[in-house]
Amino acid sequence: MRDHIEELYMLDYDKKKIYSLVRSLLERSPLPIEDAYELEFLSKCAQSDFTHFLYTKMGLYTKISFDERKARIKLCRLLVSRESKVKRILQEWVDWWALKWRQRVRVIFDTERSDKQQQRTDLKLADDLLGGIPRDLSLYYKRLGIVALIEVGEVCSLDVVSDFLVKSTVMSLAGRAGQDKARSIVKYRPDLMKIELLKKAVEISRSSQPIVVLRVRVNAGNSGSS
Repeated sequence: MRDHIEELYMLDYDKKKIYSLVRSLLERSPLPIEDAYELEFLSKCAQSDFTHFLYTKMGLYTKISFDERKARIKLCRLLVSRESKVKRILQEWVDWWALKWRQRVRVIFDTERSDKQQQRTDLKLADDLLGGIPRDLSLYYKRLGIVALIEVGEVCSLDVVSDFLVKSTVMSLAGRAGQDKARSIVKYRPDLMKIELLKKAVEISRSSQPIVVLRVRVNAGNSGSS
């Protein structure tokens, strides 16, 4: 028989609760939110980032194996048993997230569809070096990237920025040690990758430049990020 917390997980309590809390705070934030659609978009972005933040603080991202179901059940339990504490943490976190959103996200209005392949030309080598590793290890590097970013105070657009962080770290390794050595480190030395990811995250944190480009296609009325 399922316990109460597992039933809440089945009802997506964790996602709905965090979204609700984040949205209510963003409504009162200094971000210039134009309408309900933009509020919903920002709330979903912040919900995802705050979930990563909580998983990181709960110590769930530091092992190669990650069970999302178990993690979400733990998160449900945390939200039920320590809701007031989570709210206090979230209130400060949202202020920092809003500041980082203004700093890290650049909005560009396009009248034509962007060429995604051309945008990613510089990361083709990293894709090749990462392509030969197991999916579990690839996802582990993404989580380590998220942990490294949070450790240096980067809390915005973590899914996108962690992908960039992993790929730029691999490119840096290839530039310093050669492709064969970089490929060997990626495959067999996650301990070294963890160190390199943190180094690269520190570099990112020292820059005040935007990292995420949000392209708004005027003719289509929708948006995408790169």
